[in-house]
Amino acid sequence: MEQGFRVSQDMQEIVLVLKDVLHAAVALVDADTGRVHFSRRNWRWFTIRATGAELEPRGTCMVARQINQRWWLRVSRRASLHPDAALLCEWAAEKLAKRLPARSEVQAYPPRGGGGGSAPPAEVAIPIWWARKAQA
Repeated sequence: MEQGFRVSQDMQEIVLVLKDVLHAAVALVDADTGRVHFSRRNWRWFTIRATGAELEPRGTCMVARQINQRWWLRVSRRASLHPDAALLCEWAAEKLAKRLPARSEVQAYPPRGGGGGSAPPAEVAIPIWWARKAQA
């Protein structure tokens, strides 16, 4: 268990609204670092490295929303969630998106090692059946 993840007071209040209204656990999953940050009642967070099982806990009802193409806001509960849980999670994700950093690296096309240019080579899009027919 790691220590040190902190959020601003207004972010913490958004998370506490989710916890109080839905009576559910709230976590922020950081896809860049592979860490899952679990909110605790005392305004603190505990963090673990995600190994796979933490990303989709079994035996729980869960709603998740992506934030800034980096984060996932995850709300879960062993019993069923409130019917408006998805709507509340969406509301919270929109609020948190303004406060959480986006991806740490620039996503560019083409990926490194590519040939460059504005489009892939034409032969990539040619169906095999057409290419064989043209050669015959």
